[in-house]
Amino acid sequence: MQIITDIELRAHWYKTRETIVEIDKGAMLTPAARDFVHEHKIQLVEKGSVPEAKNEPKPENEPKPDKEPEPEMPRTRIPLDEQNHPVYMIESTGEKVSEKPENMTHLYGNVLVPKTDERIAFRGQLDSLEAQVIELEQCVLCMGRTDLCEELKELLAYIRKILGAEVCCRPLEEIRILGMDSKEIRRRSHNVKEYFGIPHPVPSGDMGKVPVELNALRTKVREAELAAARAYGAGCSIQRNDIIEAMNRLSSCVYILFCREVAKLRGENRCGNRECAAAECVSEKHASPEAEAAKAAPSAKQICREMVPGDIMVEASGRHVHLTPEAVKVLFGQDDLTPKSPLSQPGQYAAKERVTIMTSKGEFENVAVLGPVRKEVQVELSLTDARVLGIKAPVNLSGNLNNAADVILKGPNGIYNAVQSAIVSKAHIHMTPKDAQDFCVEDGDSVSLRIETDRPVTIDDVIIRVSDKYALAAHLDYDEANACGYKKGHIGHIIK
Repeated sequence: MQIITDIELRAHWYKTRETIVEIDKGAMLTPAARDFVHEHKIQLVEKGSVPEAKNEPKPENEPKPDKEPEPEMPRTRIPLDEQNHPVYMIESTGEKVSEKPENMTHLYGNVLVPKTDERIAFRGQLDSLEAQVIELEQCVLCMGRTDLCEELKELLAYIRKILGAEVCCRPLEEIRILGMDSKEIRRRSHNVKEYFGIPHPVPSGDMGKVPVELNALRTKVREAELAAARAYGAGCSIQRNDIIEAMNRLSSCVYILFCREVAKLRGENRCGNRECAAAECVSEKHASPEAEAAKAAPSAKQICREMVPGDIMVEASGRHVHLTPEAVKVLFGQDDLTPKSPLSQPGQYAAKERVTIMTSKGEFENVAVLGPVRKEVQVELSLTDARVLGIKAPVNLSGNLNNAADVILKGPNGIYNAVQSAIVSKAHIHMTPKDAQDFCVEDGDSVSLRIETDRPVTIDDVIIRVSDKYALAAHLDYDEANACGYKKGHIGHIIK
């Protein structure tokens, strides 16, 4: 089956401007591709059924681009006059010229403005900001801070969304950065004591390299925010409140990261480690807004104690996917996954490969892939994740895909239509036959699990799974873990 992405459609449209596009019979479009078709009023027809007057031919004298343009930044198309000379227009006067003055640059298409124009200055600030984020990415990666590196990548992607929206004159989507919406970002940045256990920190040289670099990045975002206000604020001929708000929230996000890192170094951070035991390998990229309910627990080192008979180690995992060999080939162009780190269950591992989960309502980037490969593609989410994606995912045991929801997986090599694959994993306990004997339970039994935290919770209908290939551990999703204030090292007990 042919899967058509918005990237393919954008490249074709910007190159040809055709409004009728031939596709294979039964081809499927990604949600973003459907949006692009609707936005540009493109007609999709089955191959071989295109009318004779398929599309208006392009002018013979229209120059062809050297290469296909990037989806977010299409190549500028300059109209030509009868003598095949380019025609530029100076925005301030409407004057048409055949040569671009050296003191001017393109604003949109063939429209020229002075290089000192505030809108051009804003674009320059975004360009400089991108460079600083990339530089900091490399810095934290060398320090082994892959978690922070992933967060910086998301910030970089959002900066590019802002730039794309400004250049292409389109509105920005609803703000959502690092798993937070606009209100949540504002709330956290204004209530540092509540969320991180420290007063608003004053930058200083003894904070450590990461906080110092994050503070420098915050000031750079602030400069770009002010540039946006000068270009599109009150009194300007064109106002872009969406861009100004986005820049403000971007600045607040960097400040939140700065406060979190300072709190960690001071040993006063009350939000704890977001990556739970299984999540060290399954790593949820960003906790859901409800994750703050779990911030009052002590650190893993304070929690951990010597296990005694009757104890069950509790683990929580974020959203992740299991793939078939076929899906691996489509998504990554390779025969198998690349092991990165082992999981608690023998033979299981987190792979180096990552995917994006997409629906027409939302998407999650950088989602963990677990190995080894399976016979069926399975996407495991929390109920909160399912709401963000706009799907109804059933609460099933892993391996049970009855009534599972449809999603699309995107990898660096292609798109995979994961039909009937998405579930919310039901809480369960892995154990060996010897463990089952010790706990007086059998495979498939339903028990209640008491989770011992500062906010103890009992979860009913937890299913026992017995195999000599398992290791003793109880598995929760992030919604369940957040409800009880779970942190790595907490234990549970079976209550019959």
